[in-house]
Amino acid sequence: MTAVERLDWLEFVRRLDWQQGEHLAAVGPTGGGKTTLVLALLRARRHVIALGCKPEDATLRTLTKGGSGYKLIRDLSERDRQHERYVLWPKYDKRSDIVNQQRVFREAFDELFTERNWCVFADEVTYLAKRLGLEHSLKDWWQQGRSIGLTLVGATQRPYHVPLEMWSQSTHLFIWRLTDRRDLDRIGNISGAVDTGEIRRLVTELRIDPPNGIHECLYVNTRTGALAITQAPKV
Repeated sequence: MTAVERLDWLEFVRRLDWQQGEHLAAVGPTGGGKTTLVLALLRARRHVIALGCKPEDATLRTLTKGGSGYKLIRDLSERDRQHERYVLWPKYDKRSDIVNQQRVFREAFDELFTERNWCVFADEVTYLAKRLGLEHSLKDWWQQGRSIGLTLVGATQRPYHVPLEMWSQSTHLFIWRLTDRRDLDRIGNISGAVDTGEIRRLVTELRIDPPNGIHECLYVNTRTGALAITQAPKV
């Protein structure tokens, strides 16, 4: 892909070169297609664990009931080793369950770090880092993961609230329209072969038209400097 191509979604997915050990970050509003995009891309990974952070999540519930191959587990110890894809979703029926949720996720990050070659999808990076206090676990994955075959796929609504490593250590970035000054300033923390000034300009010009299902996103490859504009299909 060359700089600032506009690509159909299917063409984009076909051409994306995403290797195990390369982190991916998706930043954009609810309803913009982040989860749809990520779940489609995760088909390219073999050993995947999606983290369920909310008391209820229709997307993850569908994922565990459909033919996608994901198995619901409440604790990492429930793995049967016959599956390669899991939704790790500790029970969250009351606020006090957060204590158990924190334990389960912390132990998962530690154990999978030791096992290597896993891909973890964290759809609520801000919640994990700030509310559950798992910022150091996330940073270890971002900073050390590539050398040992770990991939962290992180998603959030606002880049201002997540650790800088989500920007500086991810190879593949998907950014929906940003206009807030603090969010735009975060783009300055993107590292690699990129022009942060150009990225800042492009994300303010992305098309957004929710009634018509238009939510463009900018793809940035921090390793090659490639840029492309696409959008996930409506579901």
